[in-house]
Amino acid sequence: MQGRWNGWVGVAAPAVAMALATASAAGRTRAIAIAHRVMGLVRDTAAGVLLCQLIYWTRRGVDVLERDGWIYKTAQEWQQETGMSWKIQRRARSLLVELDLLEEHKLRMPARLEYRLKLSTLLPLL
Repeated sequence: MQGRWNGWVGVAAPAVAMALATASAAGRTRAIAIAHRVMGLVRDTAAGVLLCQLIYWTRRGVDVLERDGWIYKTAQEWQQETGMSWKIQRRARSLLVELDLLEEHKLRMPARLEYRLKLSTLLPLL
């Protein structure tokens, strides 16, 4: 499935297609949209999906401002949201870190991984 509207591309890569099928079985169907600029920047579907979701949660997440931009989601939550397995998530995160668009922070107690967009790098590129 691929379509265009207002500068966005609807993507149903294998990982995302699985999410749509799973969500549809649960009675909820959602498409994931990736901006052309984001795809031009990362050139990877999984990284594009994750980056768009990180942008969304940076703007709309609870307590993100109070937490200095840090976002916390488990691999299972990301999988429910994007359809990507933890391996695909890890690869996408690695690419975003390599492109200097994402920071990761590991907390020990409780053990968890937090994410923060590097807005100083990202915004001039968009």
